Amino acid sequence: MNKCLLSGTDKSKYTGDITWIDSPSKFTWTIPLDRLSINANPVDLGSMNKALIDSGTGSILGPLNLVDEFYKSVPGAEQWPGFPGQYRFPCKVVDTINVSLTFGDFTVNLGADLAAYESTPAGKTEPYCYGAVMGSKAYETNQLYNWVLGDVFFKNVYSVFRAEPPAVGFATLASKHDVPVDPTDLRPINDSSNLYSTSKAFDATDANQTDTDPNDSRLRDSTAGRAIDIATTAVLLCLCVLTALHF
Repeated sequence: MNKCLLSGTDKSKYTGDITWIDSPSKFTWTIPLDRLSINANPVDLGSMNKALIDSGTGSILGPLNLVDEFYKSVPGAEQWPGFPGQYRFPCKVVDTINVSLTFGDFTVNLGADLAAYESTPAGKTEPYCYGAVMGSKAYETNQLYNWVLGDVFFKNVYSVFRAEPPAVGFATLASKHDVPVDPTDLRPINDSSNLYSTSKAFDATDANQTDTDPNDSRLRDSTAGRAIDIATTAVLLCLCVLTALHF
């Protein structure tokens, strides 16, 4: 179960000290991402190293070119046909994958959480897992942030948000509750910006589900749900900011 605690921290939920990463913005929880690696292979971030810490997103989003490079280190990974920036790979390799993100002196390890959900695609004879790290060209040129770290990230670290001075704090979880990310949060939206929605537009419980038709009306009909999600998230974030910690 996810919890949002206002005006304090629950020391029973984490161990050690909180590592604070200063945020250059007073309007978004954006911090520098110093290192991203998969199976000890670093991704060259260059100037695309600004990460938005966002509880309103289900997956991890980033620049298309860097995500393409990222999946080269996943055995058997291939692009999901028709959806640039989204990848799938044989589920049998999940336990061999380790993804780490480093902020200052603190590193968050994702491990098998790179796998969002599984199905057997058309033409395949074994289950494939769909990656929770997705790419979009929009993030290659975004001036505010290049990465969006959502629920897949949050479930692996204790996070604290400080209003003044603006900073995000991380600590090691006392125990990790293995709560799977809702697979319907991770479906791509086929629109002009090639961004991704957190709207629950699909029923992904069918184990025989195959590749999605980009023209599926369920994709187009998710717009209203996405707007509601965004509005709700904005209200919650405002409440958290107004009552955030002052250290």
